[in-house]
Amino acid sequence: MEKGDLKMNLELNAEQRNTLLDRKSTKTERGHWGSHLEFIFSLIGCCVGLGNLWRFPYICNRNGGGAFLIPYFTFLFLCGIPLYFLELCMGQFSGQGVIECWGICPLMKGIGYGMTLACTLSCTSYIMILTWTLYYTYKSCSSVLPWTLCGEWWNTEYCTSLSSTNKYNTSVMSNITMMNNTYYSNNNAGISRHQIWSNLSMAHTAGEEFWQYNTLRISPGIEYIGNTEWHLVACLAVAWIAVCVCLIKGVRSVGKVVYVTATLPYVLLVVILIRGVTLPGAVDGIIFYLKPDFYKLKEPSVWIEAALQISYSVGPGWGVVITLSSYNKFQSNTYRDSIMVCLIGSGTSIFGGLVIFSVLGFLAKNVGISVSEVVSSGPGLVYIAYPQALAMLPLPQLWCFLFFLMLLSVGLDSQFCFLELVLSVIIDYFPAQLSTRRPLCTVIFCFVMFLAAIPFCTQAGMYIFQIFDWYVGAFSLFCFGIAECVVFGWIYGSDKFGEDIEMMIGRKPPVIFNILWKFITPGILIAILISSCVAFKTPTYGKYQYPTYASAIGWCFTIVCFLPVPIFMIKAMYKGKGSLKERLMQSTKPTLKWRPQQLPEKCPSRYHDETRV
Repeated sequence: MEKGDLKMNLELNAEQRNTLLDRKSTKTERGHWGSHLEFIFSLIGCCVGLGNLWRFPYICNRNGGGAFLIPYFTFLFLCGIPLYFLELCMGQFSGQGVIECWGICPLMKGIGYGMTLACTLSCTSYIMILTWTLYYTYKSCSSVLPWTLCGEWWNTEYCTSLSSTNKYNTSVMSNITMMNNTYYSNNNAGISRHQIWSNLSMAHTAGEEFWQYNTLRISPGIEYIGNTEWHLVACLAVAWIAVCVCLIKGVRSVGKVVYVTATLPYVLLVVILIRGVTLPGAVDGIIFYLKPDFYKLKEPSVWIEAALQISYSVGPGWGVVITLSSYNKFQSNTYRDSIMVCLIGSGTSIFGGLVIFSVLGFLAKNVGISVSEVVSSGPGLVYIAYPQALAMLPLPQLWCFLFFLMLLSVGLDSQFCFLELVLSVIIDYFPAQLSTRRPLCTVIFCFVMFLAAIPFCTQAGMYIFQIFDWYVGAFSLFCFGIAECVVFGWIYGSDKFGEDIEMMIGRKPPVIFNILWKFITPGILIAILISSCVAFKTPTYGKYQYPTYASAIGWCFTIVCFLPVPIFMIKAMYKGKGSLKERLMQSTKPTLKWRPQQLPEKCPSRYHDETRV
């Protein structure tokens, strides 16, 4: 080795050894899961989100029913599980959060910051789902469910009450199915109702009008901000207080909460399913849900939607799995855990469809229309169609309360995970100042996020929410997944990564994972990314079209999430020494930060080599 190169290495290593010592001094304060069961429940809670209940059943039914499970499980094993396993091993091996774990390849450190930004933005918007659900949970305790009534201050002359008729006009229920990408608005800020009707499709059912005109009270477009709806602000505050209390002590408190939030949804789903299958029309709904249409498999869009659904259901690319596993014990079996959690998450999606369609079948039979006319996705399902169906049962308040309590449990888990990632990044970045002030840091951050979410409580809040939901992480998550495969499959090398995994679980992963990480998984992600770009459409609300500036803001969110990647690439190259090639080699070589959180007796010699850059 040249004298200059040796000097450069010694200078770099001195700095990195100091960083390593700092890391060791604060390691005990970072925390660990109280038990392996807490870790598993946290993963399940993160994996099982609202998308499993309000998106998968609709997507499955629309794309061939039972036949859709063929491409779905194909992509689960080719893309979902490999990425999930990879991220699980990243966090557990290094014992570091989503930023510091990229010591494996400093050139790609920006991915960690991009994941953090995506989670921060998602925290701001996702909490609104909990806000709406809290409002419905509160209203479920009313003596008469408000979404069954007409003649109230929020109703229009077009309202049709469940109590007044058992027959709906077909167009009435078909409006509900439009709620997947459509939200409606009412006049509550000096805007004429005629203006609203001219922009958006009319609502007729009492449940739909309660959602539009009581809960949301939204304006005809994003350009009409309107008033701040204080009933939503109050529910938002309650939601953030609940999240803050559960996260106040980090994984120590979350680990106890997930015993309830990760298991309660399954108990309530079983209870609702048992009640649902005893209803007339339930079998028709389940058959409609699972009846296979194998001719659909010839359509490329079905395979694309299956791959997209895996990305939404399993959740790799957010960095949450890395964060949660960084608190895990070093020798936990990540191979077993990744397969088990992914299968549980996918199974929950299918099971949730049975619960949803059994009750929708009852609703269709009761109002005298086909199941296809009451099927919807997203808010149209959980805030309109399903509550209306439950309102037809004896003791409707009880069933509605249990349903929304189940949604709260599912939503809280996901919010915990996103927020824990962001907090861990902040605390890990300033360990000396914040590691002993975790409660204070959590309270301050939750308060700031509460203030940031208040615009979602205005009359234009639903439009803002849709912008966030449509653009945040839309393309960057796929880019993050591709980059992870490139780093671990090619730059660091899947063989070396296999040796790292062997230190943890006692054996190397099956050879098929080397092939998946190098070729198949990134290939699928690239195909999804390209197809998503080609098929991308600007979101709309019925006939309402977003103004150009709103779409531009949405694209800014997409760019902001991915922007740290090129920025930190440039920074890594700039900090290097030597020629451009030498700087590139330095920035792709693991630093001292990439090492096992516990050095076992049998450890590759590279982890004892302090000449690593």
